[in-house]
Amino acid sequence: MKEKTKELADSVGAVYPTLFLGRHDGVLFTETELETFVELIASAEREACAKLCDETRAARLAEQIRARGQS
Repeated sequence: MKEKTKELADSVGAVYPTLFLGRHDGVLFTETELETFVELIASAEREACAKLCDETRAARLAEQIRARGQS
C-alpha cells in the first residue's frame, strides 16, 4: 500500500525534502495539494469497498458506497 500512497502523493505534487544525513522522513504538501490527496485516498478506499461488494453480489451497497463520493 505504501507504493500506491506515494504514487497518489506524487500525483498532487508532494515534495520529499532531504533532511539531516540524507534522510527522507517527511512529505510536504500545500493546503490545496493535501486536500486533493485526501480526496484521492478517500475515493480509492470507496472504490476498494465497492469492488468488494461487487464481488459478493451486494451491488446495491456498492452503488451507495460510490455515491458517497458524489455529494
